[in-house]
Amino acid sequence: MPFISQIQRQTDYGLFPSTTPIVIDNGASYFRIGWAGENEPRVVFRNIVQRPRHKSTGETVTVVGDHDAALLKYFDCTRSAPRSPFDSNVVYQFEIMEYVSVMAAFFL
Repeated sequence: MPFISQIQRQTDYGLFPSTTPIVIDNGASYFRIGWAGENEPRVVFRNIVQRPRHKSTGETVTVVGDHDAALLKYFDCTRSAPRSPFDSNVVYQFEIMEYVSVMAAFFL
């Protein structure tokens, strides 16, 4: 069974002091983000990117992490395989790494 991340917006940021650091674990398989001192990360998703095309317009979109099955109704995912920014634990796709780290981590 594939891992499907259930990312929800966090609204309790105001409860932490401004000196509490954010911990970011950019692993080869999963991307994890949380607050220092907590037992579990707040956000966990697969470290992959997929670029399917919209069925009606043909526009390419970028999907970070696992895609929702509902996307298959609107996007053609048959020609876009999920890609990881890593090859043997070394970053070789810096554009994919940018999407994962900046777009997903800081806009959730």
